[in-house]
Amino acid sequence: MPKQLQHSPSVADILVATSQDDLKTRGSFSQIKKTLSSQFGITLAAKSWIALYSLIRKIQALSRKNPAGLPTSGSKEAQIVRKRLLTVLQRNAVAGSSSGDMDAAVLRTILTINSVAADPKVRYSINRSRNFRHSSRLEGIDVLMPVRNASLDSIIEKHRRK
Repeated sequence: MPKQLQHSPSVADILVATSQDDLKTRGSFSQIKKTLSSQFGITLAAKSWIALYSLIRKIQALSRKNPAGLPTSGSKEAQIVRKRLLTVLQRNAVAGSSSGDMDAAVLRTILTINSVAADPKVRYSINRSRNFRHSSRLEGIDVLMPVRNASLDSIIEKHRRK
């Protein structure tokens, strides 16, 4: 089991998770679900790590398309982003949420994503391993990033073949 952080996770910590195991290190399932639910203003229906990480991946995908932040104006692009985010949140919310709650949740989610995108600490944590790999390549060192899903047996077998 991955080691967990002792403090309550922030939304920025949660939204930069790169894998399900990484998400588990950010806190307990109930802590993460409670943090996201309170931040977005809706009750999430996720009942497993897989469902929770799937929601986070969908939100990350929307924010990656707009690295400077999601548009909040009345432009056509803003309407498309709102519609996609509304669909994601509706599929992951507890049944019975009113449309007013969902509209408010979409707005809160956009504001949260924009604040995370503007945070320099978050941008650094996202890019640090990639930057390290590229700067090492400039020095003539080829750094291969480890595969997170590799088991100890597969690593031992790889070294036995050499």
